[in-house]
Amino acid sequence: MFFTHLHSLNSSSLEYWDKVNVSLDALNLVRKFRNTIAHNLNFLTYRGSSLNKKANLLFKDTLVSKKEIPKTRNDIWAMVMSIVILLNNKYLIQNFLAEFQSFMKFNDELAETYCEVSGIPLNFEDRINNFLDILSLETSEVKSSIDEVAVTKQIKEWFCENKKEGGAIS
Repeated sequence: MFFTHLHSLNSSSLEYWDKVNVSLDALNLVRKFRNTIAHNLNFLTYRGSSLNKKANLLFKDTLVSKKEIPKTRNDIWAMVMSIVILLNNKYLIQNFLAEFQSFMKFNDELAETYCEVSGIPLNFEDRINNFLDILSLETSEVKSSIDEVAVTKQIKEWFCENKKEGGAIS
């Protein structure tokens, strides 16, 4: 299945059909936002498609606050979360969110109004930073387990070579 290749869905505790619905909703939401942007540029207030609220569980305490977990999102922030789900590459996700933060610093005077109109949380920078911190931790845990496997393999190879030579292991 398509969603089993999506890192954020594959590692989650969502049920099979929830993963299917989240991935389909994410694809649909990005497609509809893209069409809205391409054809009439009125994407700030566009609310035609929504991201399954089960997607909120993927971003609990990071991109989504606890009180927003039961909420179904259909705004630009839902599109941001959909893109994060669909990117499926930690490096690309980090770059996308860094560019998003950079874009949002365009004008401090307008940022609050822009957030209110578009549905982007006012504390989006904190949320993104929390998400990126967790993403970095996951990356370092994976690297650590890969390093452990490599060391174990080296120890086995050394042991096998010493055993073949008939020498005593000291």
